[in-house]
Formats: sequence, structure tokens, C-alpha cells
Amino acid sequence: MDNNNNQPLQNETVNNQPVQPAQPVQPQQPEQPAQLEMSGYAQPMQPGQTGYAQPVQPGQTGYGQPVQPSQTGYGQPVQPGQTGYGQPMQQGQTGYYGQPMQQGQTGYGQPMQQGQPGYYGQPMQPGQMGYGQPMQQGQMGYGQPNMYNQAPKPPKPPRKPLSKKAKTGIIAGSIGAVVLIVFFAVILPILLKAKLQGEYTYTDSWDDEYRAIFTDGTYVIYDYDDEIYEAGIYTIKDDKVTLLDIEGDDTKATFDAKKNKICISGQDFEINDKKAKVGFKLTETYLDTLEQNVENAVAKLVKDEDLLEIASWSYYYLSDDDLKDPEDDFVEAFANELNYSTDKALSTMVEAGYIAFDIDVYSDGTYEAEVSVY
Repeated sequence: MDNNNNQPLQNETVNNQPVQPAQPVQPQQPEQPAQLEMSGYAQPMQPGQTGYAQPVQPGQTGYGQPVQPSQTGYGQPVQPGQTGYGQPMQQGQTGYYGQPMQQGQTGYGQPMQQGQPGYYGQPMQPGQMGYGQPMQQGQMGYGQPNMYNQAPKPPKPPRKPLSKKAKTGIIAGSIGAVVLIVFFAVILPILLKAKLQGEYTYTDSWDDEYRAIFTDGTYVIYDYDDEIYEAGIYTIKDDKVTLLDIEGDDTKATFDAKKNKICISGQDFEINDKKAKVGFKLTETYLDTLEQNVENAVAKLVKDEDLLEIASWSYYYLSDDDLKDPEDDFVEAFANELNYSTDKALSTMVEAGYIAFDIDVYSDGTYEAEVSVY
């Protein structure tokens, strides 16, 4: 060691270790001018440098791994005319980082015919699809058969004319189908539609039951005491019902054919017995006819002296069972004149408290006779 500058001498040892002589200082290299090639991050790339601005040692790949002779950047042998991925690359072919691609090759190393569109709008040759797959004759762009390029089918032979029996069968079948349609669309709904017929009942808030019976245009309504409080004739059109009692007063009602119920004066009478019947038939002039029959009967009876004497001593109010079970000969004769025992309508309405008779006979043969309706 030199005692003046404390520098070790050549071939000296320090602490029993050989000391190498100092290396001469290399002159600083001048800055290299910027090359046209740029790295992937817009930094100037020096010669021998990868796209990531790291220096590439001789015999090394862009990632710092040693490259064996005839080997790709991934350690695979490179065949002549092969890309960095081991696929054959034709002249002008694009590699994985913008290498030129040969005519007739796609961007993935697949052969491309002239005019074929690549992945960035390259032309595609006739007979090739947009993905570089060959297209067969008569096939569309996605590999489906092209019907327009198929050979036309031969025309079918003309049909044989139908026989008379076959035509008759077709006509008969058509008529039968029309009949069925008319039946199910028109006739069947009418048949299934309920008819205003039978006994209908209504129960009020006091659990009192009222009955209404309809039969062929005649109706009778009974109260909770089973007495008639209305009777007469009815007409129905669609769902509108008109009730006309024997005194000529009418009531409007509504009939629901689907539910088979009738609403009278806000009260819904629902079907109770479809087979129930009124038992007699009334007409619009029934009361007028009855009043005339009563007048004729009394006028005849007062001409009989015995009956006149009986009647002149009494005042008659005949109702309920009075004509069914007469109290004297005059009342019995009066019932016979009215055919009471055979007149179902009269006997029913009298015994049900709907009709009564007021008769007052005087000794001189004059009288007063009235029919009362309740």
C-alpha cells in the first residue's frame, strides 16, 4: 500500500485478500438520437430495447429470457416462415405485434382467399365466409343452405277430380257443420235459458216467507199467512215482466233467466219449485165478468119469495169458507148460481181471502151487491 495516498498497490493484499487494480474510467457515451420506433408507452425506444423500454441483451427475448437458436420468443422452435406463435406466416402476414401479413392469410394465421374480409375489413374472395371458413356452393354466409341456389322441384301432378259421392259427402258435412253451429250458438242457449215458470219464494227480514207462482200467463202471490194478496196475468219480454192484477193495476218486475229469479218491487223471489202451478187461468176481464155474474145471481134470487124473506132479514159479507159452507138457503143458492164448487179460480181466491162479496137485500126486492178485492 502506498503510504501517501492510501491506495493499494498492484498485487497487494488487504486483510489477507488480494486487491485488484482499479479499472480505468470509461468515457461517457453520447446520447443516442431518438429513433422513429416508439415503445408501447410513447417513450423513445433505444436500439436493442423492448417495447417496455428495458434493454435487451444479446440472445434474449423481449421479456429478458434467453433465446435459443431457432427459437421463438416463447421458447418454441421457429420453423422457417413461421410467426411468433408458431403458425406459418406468409409474406406480408401480420404477426402478433404488427408484422406484415401475406396475401391470402387472416389476422390469426388462417388462410384467407382473395377478397375475404379479415378482422379489420380485409376483402374476401368469392366462396368464403367472413370468418375465413370455406363456403360451399349453395350455402349462405353463416353456413346454412341457400335455398335460392337449389334446383327447382318438379311440379306436382294434377289432382284427380272428386267423385260425385265425395262431393255429396263434402256438401252434407258442410250443411251438418252449419246446423251444429246454429244449434249451439242460437238454439241451445234458448233451451237452456230458464222460463218464468213454477213457484218462487222470498223471505223478509222477519223470516216471513212469500210465494209467487207463475203458470202460462197467470200469477198468484201469497203472503206469509198463505193468503193471496195479488193475482192476475203477466207478460214477459226479454227480462222485463209486467204484472197486471184483476183490478187493472200493473207492477213492473225483472226476470233473471240465468239465475232463474224474479225481482218484484225490489224483492228477489228465487225459484223454489219448478213444477208448481197456479191451478187456474185468469184473464184481463176476469173481475168485470165476476161482477156481472154476481149482479145477475142476486137479481134472480130476490124474485123467489122464500129467498127474499130470508135475505131481507140479513146482511151478507161472504168470504173465506162462507160459500163453501153456506149458512142459509140464500147463500147456498147464491153459491150455486156462481158455480162456486166448480170454479177453481173463484173458490181459490175467495177461500184465500182475496175476494169477498157484500150483499144487502131489502124486503121490497131491491138490493146492493158488490165484489171486494183485497
